[in-house]
Amino acid sequence: MHKNDKVKLKIGSVVFSISGWRDPVLQGEFMRVYQDYMSESKPEVHYRLHWGKNFPLRLSDNDGVFRSISEYTYYRPKGSGTILSINLPGSTGKPFLHACFSPRYDRCEIYASEDNFYKALGENAFPFLEVMLSNVLSLKKGVILHSCGIVDKGYGYLFAGKSGNGKSTMARLWEKEATVLSDERVMVLRQDRQFVIMGIPRNTSFASVPPVVCHLTKIFFIEHASALSDGKMLSQESFTQLMLRSSLPLWDKLALKNVMALLQSLSLKVPCFRLGFLPDSSVIDYVRAKAASSGTNLLA
Repeated sequence: MHKNDKVKLKIGSVVFSISGWRDPVLQGEFMRVYQDYMSESKPEVHYRLHWGKNFPLRLSDNDGVFRSISEYTYYRPKGSGTILSINLPGSTGKPFLHACFSPRYDRCEIYASEDNFYKALGENAFPFLEVMLSNVLSLKKGVILHSCGIVDKGYGYLFAGKSGNGKSTMARLWEKEATVLSDERVMVLRQDRQFVIMGIPRNTSFASVPPVVCHLTKIFFIEHASALSDGKMLSQESFTQLMLRSSLPLWDKLALKNVMALLQSLSLKVPCFRLGFLPDSSVIDYVRAKAASSGTNLLA
């Protein structure tokens, strides 16, 4: 493979191109992770990799617009687009990667050492892809939700929850029964007056995410419980819970406005339920039995 070979892939409705490959091993590993997502379509988002080059800008704390607890910091220097600085989880010291986005997030220049490109792939199948996808989706009426996504017999379900609420447990319970889109993050897009879901490939227990698109039928906000329990949620409560479990682009006013409008519509149009469940197959039988239910209580 030549170092300037361009890799193109389609995730959800977004076609990416990545150029500037210098290492055929890394390019091959990247293509293996995303083999089901390779595309020949015209890309709308372009990446270029800069190997071992020093980051050309000096960033000031005054330019910071958003900081996560540990991994990400967003900057917006005067006269520049958004700049993302990424640390590996638990790391200290200098950032291992910088990504410079154009104002519409359709172009990105990525700076890192050779070792750090390998770390980026091994840690999270290139985390900047997901970050950029979150920004692009906000402009395309979409959002990333922290949830387990399941497609079962034509029905699409989201099981949303915080860490420890049972997303991975739910994915394992359904793994042999249905298609698991993800046990951690799922894309939601508005298409033709309805909502559809699709997974995001990640290096997790369910790294081989199939490129499946399905109509979203119901959303469950889950937690572990000693017995099955549920309750229909009012739209305002659903909106609040969706907001808490979304990848919100807090660093961009227009993107944030778009996502909030999408979540409001989602809370009004897709039935949402609280769901306490046992870590066994009873929850599968329960959800299937009530898949077509339109009542306020699924156990009714």
